[in-house]
Amino acid sequence: MTIGLRYGDADATETSGLKAGFLYFDAVTAYSKSLRGEVSKNPIATGRYVSDSFTADNTVIQLSAVISFANFSNDALILDVSGNAPTNYNPQPGEVFVLENTSTLTNLLPSSISQFLPSSNATVALATDLLKTDFKDFIYNIFEILMSGEFYNEKTGRLERRLRTVELYEYVGNDLAKIYPASSDNFGLVLTAADVKEDADTGDALVCDLTFERVKFVRLKTTALPKDVVASLKTKSTAKQKKGVVNTKPVEKNTDDLSPEEQAQVDKFNKNKADQ
Repeated sequence: MTIGLRYGDADATETSGLKAGFLYFDAVTAYSKSLRGEVSKNPIATGRYVSDSFTADNTVIQLSAVISFANFSNDALILDVSGNAPTNYNPQPGEVFVLENTSTLTNLLPSSISQFLPSSNATVALATDLLKTDFKDFIYNIFEILMSGEFYNEKTGRLERRLRTVELYEYVGNDLAKIYPASSDNFGLVLTAADVKEDADTGDALVCDLTFERVKFVRLKTTALPKDVVASLKTKSTAKQKKGVVNTKPVEKNTDDLSPEEQAQVDKFNKNKADQ
């Protein structure tokens, strides 16, 4: 099984968004898919837990992949769903040919001498000078954009946040066997970690560990209420009620029925009112 990674937006331009592309990994050394979840724990008097719900975590996919930059060609038959070759595809090097240059010097020398000279000089060369392009910096930049989630809005002239999803292509031979996640399940795949390794063993190859999470997004949308709804809400609102005239003068109350505590409060209130 080999893996390809599709990224980007089909409607992106040169100045905004991430243009759609497709990376093909020359080798996948490790691949795993983790399914996990969590159950609720409610303590009870008997000294144990009971559960009443289960929460599924996002599916996590991890892979270790290699993109080589040695001078050999990717298979041109590896294509995405739109029939496009990988972004990191290199044309196949030209065929090898041999040039033989016959020397005329041997015709002018005696045979006793010319027998020790080569009759021709052969040169081995490629039909073209095409060498494999090093896409290392380009691919690393793609990982950075996918992790940042920044999007330049040409209308507002500002950077905005955008959730960038990708797709994984699984190939069997040259045939596309599976796309994950499937477009029918309303989920997206997000790159959450990208570790690029460089040491004495990697050489010129790009060796990376990638982590993806299968997520389901909820997007909020702000919209105006229809006019008929606004009109119905106005009719249901409570009309302002008149409270009448409120007397702000001190309340005179028969003090014969007051307790000492109540009489003290009345006297304090009347004194404060008189001071004002």
